[in-house]
Amino acid sequence: NHNFPMGCATSDKTDGLNPSHAYSILAVKQYPQGRLVRIRDPHGFSHFPKCDDLGKQIAKYLLSSNCRLDKHDQALIQDATDPNPQADGTFFMPYHHFAAAFSRVDVCFAWEPGLIYAASLRCRFPKPRATSRVCQAPVLLQNFDQNRP
Repeated sequence: NHNFPMGCATSDKTDGLNPSHAYSILAVKQYPQGRLVRIRDPHGFSHFPKCDDLGKQIAKYLLSSNCRLDKHDQALIQDATDPNPQADGTFFMPYHHFAAAFSRVDVCFAWEPGLIYAASLRCRFPKPRATSRVCQAPVLLQNFDQNRP
């Protein structure tokens, strides 16, 4: 809701993602079928599929509904329906896959011009090969400056 700039990073090679590499998080969208994360490789190239089966299901839902589409919804529809999508480095990933594949998420909280507050959060999910994916240490984000509302 706040449109804070966010990034994420991998530590190990995971399903088409580059090891020890940073990515931008463009959007996190919740749909009736599930949650998707839109990610961008700053090098403009990705080995990860542009859109998986969940993304294609959501694209069909968006096409059949009368809901208002934002630029991320339109990109999802484009990626899901185009047999040769443009290689621009962006891709959609199911949230559960995102939580297992990325080792770090960076959030930049900026409340005033010239003042930047940021947090780098380590992912505490087991490796993707694990049989369970239980959060070991949930993180509650709060205002860094206790004097601010």
